[in-house]
Amino acid sequence: MNATVRTVELHLTVPFAISRATLTTKKVVLVEAREGERVSRGEGVPDAFFGEDADAVARAVRDSVALIPDDPQDLATLKARLDERFPHGGAACCAIDVLAHDRAAQAAGVPLRAFLGLAPAEPPPTSFTIGLAEPEVMAERAAAAAAKGFSVLKVKLGAGDEVAILRAIRERYNGAIRVDPNAAWTADEAPRRIDRLVPFGIEFVEQPIAPDDLEGLLRVRERSPLPIVVDEAAVRARDVPRLAGACDGINV
Repeated sequence: MNATVRTVELHLTVPFAISRATLTTKKVVLVEAREGERVSRGEGVPDAFFGEDADAVARAVRDSVALIPDDPQDLATLKARLDERFPHGGAACCAIDVLAHDRAAQAAGVPLRAFLGLAPAEPPPTSFTIGLAEPEVMAERAAAAAAKGFSVLKVKLGAGDEVAILRAIRERYNGAIRVDPNAAWTADEAPRRIDRLVPFGIEFVEQPIAPDDLEGLLRVRERSPLPIVVDEAAVRARDVPRLAGACDGINV
């Protein structure tokens, strides 16, 4: 298997701001493996929140291609090797895993969706994320997303006045809204802030507090009038059992 790894930098159409950072570009690590006429591909997106950078991820991907078994269908062995090599998951692990599944599907002669047992239908609906900005700007972006056919929005919070943000958006958009402070709130303040969101018909609140504060998350969920979903707190499948009782769902 001859593999090549490269990093590309994507330039965002508009700055993407969340509570802890503002991005104008995003680096993506791509891996491509050639075996005769077959070309398999994978990608991973480094996340600084988890201490990743593109150079380190690219090196890890190059070093880990050898973990892929000769038999394309032997994904169980690959999973065991990846769990050992990347106990906390991450972008490099993702890139190798995606490549291996693409390779296995091609070897089986079926599209990846069929290999995974998914129905050959239209892609499932997805939400559109509205990054932090002035309330009027966020409302304009929400209306533009709705005009493109998005029926669910994820609205970033954690900076600025969340009531002003949601009021402005609701003046332009009547569909489903989920909110995500990206762990910007404390366990003590989160219930009060969540109470203020109720009049705006919010579906759920994603990762309101720090991902390592399980006790705080339990308290927040007990007091929250809205469902609590975690994201940064659930990195690997083994994280799920410890989160039972502390949340209503997990964003994968």
